[in-house]
Amino acid sequence: MTYRVVLGPLPGGGYGLRVSVPGQDVLNSNLFPKHVAFDSRWGSAYKLLRSGQDVLPTGSFGNGVLTVEFETQSHYPLAIAYHKRSDGLYVTDGIGVTVAKNFIRIGGPTGTRVGWQVFTR
Repeated sequence: MTYRVVLGPLPGGGYGLRVSVPGQDVLNSNLFPKHVAFDSRWGSAYKLLRSGQDVLPTGSFGNGVLTVEFETQSHYPLAIAYHKRSDGLYVTDGIGVTVAKNFIRIGGPTGTRVGWQVFTR
């Protein structure tokens, strides 16, 4: 299995968020820069706009949708939502995110506790 997102201890040291491009294992500390879509250690790439956690509300067909609003941006921000699996890993599977210039919508199974972060340039 290829992991694409890590949140917490990062390969090569430090803590943060790292995302690889499709087909590349984010846990590989020797990834070429072109294989890393985002790394919070980059410093000047993005700034945290909003973050939080909540439980997805009751919705249609067992799925809940949470809308998080923020100040309108001049571009589409980077957003990630995740949940903690029973084995302790934080993962993005089963969670969907829609991004607009002034909100994100997070969808997934009703009752799932999700964490989310929105980054801006």
